[in-house]
This record gives sequence, structure tokens and C-alpha cells, in this order.
Amino acid sequence: MPRKDDPVTMATLRSFNAAMSAHLGMPQEVDDEVTEMYLALTGAVASEIVRPAAPFAGLFAGWLVGSGKAESLEDAAVMVAEAMRSVEFERPAEGEGPAENEGPAGGEER
Repeated sequence: MPRKDDPVTMATLRSFNAAMSAHLGMPQEVDDEVTEMYLALTGAVASEIVRPAAPFAGLFAGWLVGSGKAESLEDAAVMVAEAMRSVEFERPAEGEGPAENEGPAGGEER
């Protein structure tokens, strides 16, 4: 996640967001408020769930807006944050799961 105190990183992020929004024809600009909201959301997902889950927060939010279940990017971010804190899912303990050299079914090679 970009550091808020790094002006070059944040300027690059702003420029990228504006260019992508325009290129994709998004009806809502990804402004500083939306950027801050999504950085907070993905940071929370990365630290409270697992780091690789962070991009999926954006995927879920995009789906909510695209499906009409959320009216705006802000609404979608709030919905994803609320769902993240209420949904139940498995959290295997450290070291659980198949060994690195085992196949998907506990040792069966495919």
C-alpha cells in the first residue's frame, strides 16, 4: 500500500486513477476521497484477513457497483468492509493444509 507521506507515490497514484477512470469511461472519478477509502479498505483486508485478499476487495466492490447493488464506489467500499467483518470463513492454523510437495488431494499427483 502506498505510504500517505510519500508525495511522489501519491501523485503517481492520483494520475493513474484519473487516467484509468477517463480511459475506461467511468461515470465516477476516482478522486482523493475514493482513493483514501480504497487504500483503507485494502489495508484492512490485507492485515485482518490475508495480504493476497486485498485486491479482491476491489473486485467485490466493482461487482457491487456493476450489479447495481451499490450506487457508488463509496457505498461499495462500505458494503465490502462490513461483509469482511461479518462473513464466516475457514482460517487454517499455521502449518495446516497440504505440504508443498503434495498434490491437491493430500498426496495424489495430477
